[in-house]
Amino acid sequence: KVTGMALDEYVENTFYKPLGLNNIVYNPLQKGFSKDNIAATELNGNTRDGAISFENIRDYTIQGEVHDEKAFYSMDGVSGHAGLFANASDLAKLAQVMLNDGGYGNNKFFNKNTIEEFTKRKSSSPTWGLGWWREGDNGRLWYFGTQSSSNTIGHQGWTGTLTVIDPESNLVVVLLTNKINSPVVDNTINANTFFGNKFTTATLGTIPTLVYESIIHNNNDAVDANVAQMVSENLKLYNSNSYLGEAVLKSVYSKVDTVITRAEERKTAENLSYAEEAVARLDVEKDREEIIKFNERIKNLGGKPVELPNYSTELEELKAVIKEARDTIEKGQDLEEHVHYQTTSWNKLLKAYEDAEAVVEKGDIANSEEIKTATEELKAAKKELVKLDKTNLYKAIEDANAKIEEGVLEGLDEEVKASFISTLEAARTVYNNKDASIQDIAKAYNDILAKYKELGIPVGDKNYLADLVNIAEAINLDRYMNKGQEDFKNALKAAKEILKVENASEIDIYKVYEALYNSMMKLELKADKAELSKAIAEAEKINLSGYTENSKAELLSAIEAAKLIKENTEATQGEVDKAVENINKAITALVKAADKSDLEGLVRKADAIDTNKYKAEGVEVFNKALNEAKNIISDKNLTADEQDIVNNAYKNLSDAIEGLELKGSSNGDAGNGSGTEDDDKKDPEDSNTNNNNNSNNNGNNSSNNGSTTGKGDSNLPSTGGTSPVLYVALGIMIIAMGIIIFKKRNTAEQNK
Repeated sequence: KVTGMALDEYVENTFYKPLGLNNIVYNPLQKGFSKDNIAATELNGNTRDGAISFENIRDYTIQGEVHDEKAFYSMDGVSGHAGLFANASDLAKLAQVMLNDGGYGNNKFFNKNTIEEFTKRKSSSPTWGLGWWREGDNGRLWYFGTQSSSNTIGHQGWTGTLTVIDPESNLVVVLLTNKINSPVVDNTINANTFFGNKFTTATLGTIPTLVYESIIHNNNDAVDANVAQMVSENLKLYNSNSYLGEAVLKSVYSKVDTVITRAEERKTAENLSYAEEAVARLDVEKDREEIIKFNERIKNLGGKPVELPNYSTELEELKAVIKEARDTIEKGQDLEEHVHYQTTSWNKLLKAYEDAEAVVEKGDIANSEEIKTATEELKAAKKELVKLDKTNLYKAIEDANAKIEEGVLEGLDEEVKASFISTLEAARTVYNNKDASIQDIAKAYNDILAKYKELGIPVGDKNYLADLVNIAEAINLDRYMNKGQEDFKNALKAAKEILKVENASEIDIYKVYEALYNSMMKLELKADKAELSKAIAEAEKINLSGYTENSKAELLSAIEAAKLIKENTEATQGEVDKAVENINKAITALVKAADKSDLEGLVRKADAIDTNKYKAEGVEVFNKALNEAKNIISDKNLTADEQDIVNNAYKNLSDAIEGLELKGSSNGDAGNGSGTEDDDKKDPEDSNTNNNNNSNNNGNNSSNNGSTTGKGDSNLPSTGGTSPVLYVALGIMIIAMGIIIFKKRNTAEQNK
């Protein structure tokens, strides 16, 4: 209404064309740019990898469209807070206008008073101007770094962009990344935490600090030290049990790579030492593969590589076990007629063999845990291989068929005939089943003899007893529980002894036969605890930080009980199955806790505020809100359904901070204090701030006002769909996603 033009038309004609900016537009796909020239901003649209859903939501990779939901769905891609696409060069020229008191070249857009009106501090906060963020007194360390002046202004975008304008240092820094164009770490815990958040460029304030050291102070030694310190600081954040563990570890590797790169480019004794120390901080077991890669580069620099444990002996042992297993496997599952390995045990051997081969294939990269596990599992699979000899069962089936042909069933009741035929068919089923157990075979054999007995056919024959003894001797008692083993051993001994008696009666033989058969049937296999072990391992991987204390306690109790069952060699299969069921129930019953990450971050900021600098009435409100927030944080059973309680506490504390007034302050002063970003989408582990050594590298960058995307130099960007990786060069810093630094030249032309 004021200009008679739409926003995109107005800024294009008023600013961009006069400045010759050809790579800054709204809706670039409608202005002749192709996707190939534009950085992607999120892999799976606005869904947060499936955590968010609504009608017509974008689920494709966003590229060339404004990322911000409000701007896309409600404002046709054009708004004051989002939607502008540009490369670093064009943005830097716009920022230079601010340094030049409103002009650039022959163009004059604002007078100095207008700029001062928009960039001076708010009365309630030194870190806010009109539409601009301000540094104030170290109020924007996370974004502007540790060395920007108090009158530094700028802003960041949620997708990973930053502009810093420091009038005192005559410096402009434009950093463009597409950090959230990476997978969400775990959208069940925090849908706004992406893998890209954990890389150095995502910690936006890190980059300006390094720029100041390199360009303003020309202090490469300080840059080197800061980069090296990132490794140790980032490792402090690593927790293998955290849902962020993998993302943080990848970030650590990226930083080690950067330290070594610095040493390769600036070959000083200090840099080589930093590189050696960075690699030495890694775990020689868990990070063995990466250390081997880094060691090669350290050696090429003439440095001392990290000494890794030598597992050649262990690998040779594993190879020997593999050879034994291979000999068995090459002979096949079928050994001879009527004899084969049980399918379940055979498949376990094949799986263990494949896993072991994969470990050997890794060679020096394999760590001790991998080698040990592969060796133990292959040995166990070989030992537990069950050989099934069905020769005697086959003989019994053939004998029964012969008796039928001889007419043994003629003249008998139809029900008796059917029962006999059914028993014989069941025996054939067992014979054909390659996954039958030895007890299944013994039962099928005995059932045929039981039918003989019903028909009056003598069964007190030593041949039958000898067959049963052969079946019994194939039993590996190590696979059975202790209960019943003594009776079985005694019965087997008695059977062998009576077979030696020449004139033993049929009755005595059959009694011994029955005793042996009954003792075999009472043997109980040791419980299969594979699923229990898996359930325990999976349960222990769960990051319980996002659940209420009571529900966590239930799961931890179930895990401990399951571990006792696992260690109990006499535990029954029923007990094992019940333990698995209890773990699964406890997992299902986990109650999501309210997300307090934003509130915790705000409380940390609030605790850093020196209330002695502010007026008493504001401090009283502030202290009350802070205490309320701390009480809510201490309630470990506040559920996600009660999130409003947390949100209200955050709002109250945020309002209280905004309401603090400096003693004797007035508009326009730099002031002291700490502002809040109530438009932030917080990452739960990203609420720390940079210290004076720039050692914190945990990514935050979470404003909801994402606007520009990473670009190339000549056109809009071609960074595609890659995650950000830090590359720090000497002097001028070039980041893969796009960074440009302008330092003001004191020329008459620029100041027009």
